[in-house]
Amino acid sequence: MEGNEDCCFFGIDCEKLSLVKVRDCLKTTNNHLRYLKASCKGFDLLESHLILNRAGFPLFTQAFLNKQICPRHRDDHGIYWRRSRRTCSHPLHGDSKAKPDRGVTAVMSCEIWMRFRQNVAIGEGVCKTCSTKHKNEVSLGNQIEVEIREKIEQMIPTNDSEMTGMNAEDRNLSQSCATSTSMICAQNDSDDESDDDNDDMDTEYYVGTATESERAYSQQTTCSNWSHDMKS
Repeated sequence: MEGNEDCCFFGIDCEKLSLVKVRDCLKTTNNHLRYLKASCKGFDLLESHLILNRAGFPLFTQAFLNKQICPRHRDDHGIYWRRSRRTCSHPLHGDSKAKPDRGVTAVMSCEIWMRFRQNVAIGEGVCKTCSTKHKNEVSLGNQIEVEIREKIEQMIPTNDSEMTGMNAEDRNLSQSCATSTSMICAQNDSDDESDDDNDDMDTEYYVGTATESERAYSQQTTCSNWSHDMKS
């Protein structure tokens, strides 16, 4: 990825006049994920979360939030992203001919990374058979959901200094997301009081700060439409 802070971190040939920081990409993703059948109950993902995930990085990699992104790559990896394939993208799919009937959720994407070290983009297709296998063989229960909700709350700007440089539309979206997320989390607190059998699982590897090994793994991204731009 491009290292120049004055350029889009996807490449040097992007339009520079309209660059924004990834952390300031706060458009709502509800309708987009609902269309892909990839919504998660209990929290709303920010646009920045999708961009990082679809660029091949762990969902909440802090190291790239201050990178600049151009409008085209923001759209391509955000709410105007399209699936890169029509077949099931789950690592457990094998030679099955079952067709996808839903999308990979944020929780599922996290769990796939932790189990297989593959970054399957949120929204990619997954078949019913693999969805059932995932639930039985890969799912970590509500532990990942709790981690994701906490990270979302941490990443939403909450004061004037954090909102400096954001346009009016994104500031309003940020405030709306903060309110919405708080209400959703409060409503679902009772659902999180379940068994803690998996508490010793190292979820921080997925939802923490990127290490060199994570960046190396990010280049192994599958089922994402970012690779062509990255290799150019």
